[in-house]
Amino acid sequence: MVFRDSAFALSIAKVGRYIIKKTSLNDAIRYDALPSIEQRNDDEADFVVPRPYHNRQLLWISLCRLAEPIAATSTTAYIYHYIRHLNGCDDGNVGYFVGLLSAAFAAAQFVTGFVWGPISDRIGKKNCILLGLLGSSFSHLIWGFSSNLKMAFIARLLSGSLNANVSMYKSMIGNMEERDHGVGFAMLAGIWTIGSIFGSFLGGHLAFSSKMMDNMDANLWCMYPALLISMVCSGLLLAAFILAVFTLEEVCCCIHKHTSPY
Repeated sequence: MVFRDSAFALSIAKVGRYIIKKTSLNDAIRYDALPSIEQRNDDEADFVVPRPYHNRQLLWISLCRLAEPIAATSTTAYIYHYIRHLNGCDDGNVGYFVGLLSAAFAAAQFVTGFVWGPISDRIGKKNCILLGLLGSSFSHLIWGFSSNLKMAFIARLLSGSLNANVSMYKSMIGNMEERDHGVGFAMLAGIWTIGSIFGSFLGGHLAFSSKMMDNMDANLWCMYPALLISMVCSGLLLAAFILAVFTLEEVCCCIHKHTSPY
C-alpha cells in the first residue's frame, strides 16, 4: 500500500514538473524568443511589435465608436413608415422590404469583413477606420435623399460594405497591454448599448419632421422625410472621423508589407 502511494505521488510530481516546464517554455517562446529588429532579415524588417498604448486610447476609441450605433439603430424607429413612403403606400409588401433593407446592411458587412482584414494589414487599422466612418457618413446622406427603394437599398449596401470598424476597434484593443483587454472589450459592448438608446430616440423624434420645420421649406422634408435624421447621423459620423484623425494611434509603428513571422 505504501509502495502504491509512493508511486502515485511520484507520478503526480512528474506531471507537475512537465506542466511547469511546458508553461515556462511557452512563456519563453511568447516573450523571450521574439527576434529583435536587428535579427530579422530584410523581408521581415518592416514588421514592428506593437508599442504599448496609453489608457486614453480607450477613451478615443469609445468616442469614435459611439457615432456608429447611433446611426445604425436610428432607422429602426421609422423604417416601416419610410418604406411605405418609398413604396407608394403599398402595405402588402412593406414587411418584405423592411426585412430586405434591414438585412442588407448586416449581409454586406459580413461579406466585406473578410476583405477589410487583409486590407487593414496593408494600410493600417486607423486608415480602415477612417474610411469606414467617412463611407458611413456618405451612405447616410444617400439614405436621406432616397426617392425610391432601389436607392435606399444601395445606401444600405454601401453603409455595410464600407464599414467593418468593429473588428478594427477590437484589433486595436487586442494590441494594447493585456491589462486593458477586459475593460476595452466590455467598453465596446457598453458603447453599443448607449448608442442604441440615443439612436432609437433620435430616429423617432427627427424622422418625418415636416411639422417641426414650419419656418423652413416644408416641401423638402415632406419629399425626404428621413433627411433630417440622416443629416444628424452623417454629422456625428463626420465628427467621429475628425476625432479619429487627430487622436487614434496606429496599431504598429510602421505598416508591414509581409506576413508576420509570428
